[in-house]
Amino acid sequence: VVGVAPTWGVVPDQEHQVGETVSVDFSQYLDVEGTPPVTADFSVLPLGLTHPPGTFLVQGVPTTPGMTMVVADATNAFGMVQSNEFDWTIRQAPFVTAPIPDQSYAYGETITAIDLDDYFANATSYTADQLPDGVTLVGSVISGTPTALYDAFATLITASNVDGDATDTFTWTVSSMAM
Repeated sequence: VVGVAPTWGVVPDQEHQVGETVSVDFSQYLDVEGTPPVTADFSVLPLGLTHPPGTFLVQGVPTTPGMTMVVADATNAFGMVQSNEFDWTIRQAPFVTAPIPDQSYAYGETITAIDLDDYFANATSYTADQLPDGVTLVGSVISGTPTALYDAFATLITASNVDGDATDTFTWTVSSMAM
């Protein structure tokens, strides 16, 4: 007697965030359970997630953003295996990787471009609450030539993606002569 092979239904792609507690019982995606006992194995899981032996459970707390293609194998008592592939995406809100340094320039001096991607991770867009006259934020780059004098005013940068925001504040000084 060969028995009945396990059969997967549709296993949906999974999506969670870094730091979120995850517990998914994949037995809910079996259409035919097969000749018992049926066991599960998962090829590669996102970092921080584990598969306790003898279960269809994947659990843990993901630590790293990214996408992992997972192969789930269901095996019956006779060694009959059916595999199913799905993507597991771990997302993460932006975060500050380094503080933006304070900026000092002379009136009319072209600033050294500031690429905000050097100071934030996982951002898809940026906003600035205020910049010196003549200075703009386009995409992730602040550039331009100050056309007014400023004595240490703060600029708040907000880095965003679908999972959240991160902020950093730095100070501008624009003087009448070269620093």
